Amino acid sequence: MEEERIFEIVKREARLLGLEICEIKFNRKAERLMVVIDKEGGVSVEDCADLNRKLLDVFQGPDYLNVNITVSSPGLNRPLKTLDEFRRKISFTVVIEKTDGTKKTGKILRVDDESVYIAAPLEEKIPVSQIVKARIVI
Repeated sequence: MEEERIFEIVKREARLLGLEICEIKFNRKAERLMVVIDKEGGVSVEDCADLNRKLLDVFQGPDYLNVNITVSSPGLNRPLKTLDEFRRKISFTVVIEKTDGTKKTGKILRVDDESVYIAAPLEEKIPVSQIVKARIVI
């Protein structure tokens, strides 16, 4: 089965469970499929287990994969990479490293199609094109 098809199936099954995919890694040689999920309000152990069971059901059989499947949450230390990830973390405090080398720390106020707005302490608009790295402050 092609990697692209595997990813389509994983995304479909996650969407049916109300989950969003943060990352998918497939290593055919190591026989491992790793999926990182998130959702508004955070991911529970049950969410991970539900998707894991569903993927095991879908990928069973001689015509499919014979791989170990791991489903996990993004964790607090994982960098925020997409606008959707920033949207799910509205009201969280983040550290954003910009392309000019400066770092801004502030609470995420809102996100539009091009920028993240943080309170640092005044509202500041940071275009996504200027974000090198962003992490939640723990």
